[in-house]
Amino acid sequence: MANHVPPPYSGQPRRYPGPVSAVAPQAALANHNSAFRICIDTSTTVRQDNNIVDIAGSAAEQAGAIAEAVTAALHRNSSAECGIPMIDGDGHPRPIDVEIIACLTVDGSGNFVGDAKSLAGFGQQQ
Repeated sequence: MANHVPPPYSGQPRRYPGPVSAVAPQAALANHNSAFRICIDTSTTVRQDNNIVDIAGSAAEQAGAIAEAVTAALHRNSSAECGIPMIDGDGHPRPIDVEIIACLTVDGSGNFVGDAKSLAGFGQQQ
């Protein structure tokens, strides 16, 4: 098997797209005091040098999965399911503002960040 060396890292931290959000426009939320506002931060920061970190899926995939879980939980607990009322006192739908921050920051050098498959290949070459 070929000797694989992870790519060199610059002195600057590598920042991936974030925050990844599924958010209602602020103007729509401004007039609704009964809006749901949920913020979930699943950011990962790798500090120092020579770390090996297993991260399943991309930040966007993780944010999407969290948004789906939040939406499903709200649906299960809606008034139709005898839980959270999804309309306000005037009968208007309640806006839902879900912000999911799923950033990956790598500070340092010689760090290897990847999924289980890439880490297995990296481990065999060490």
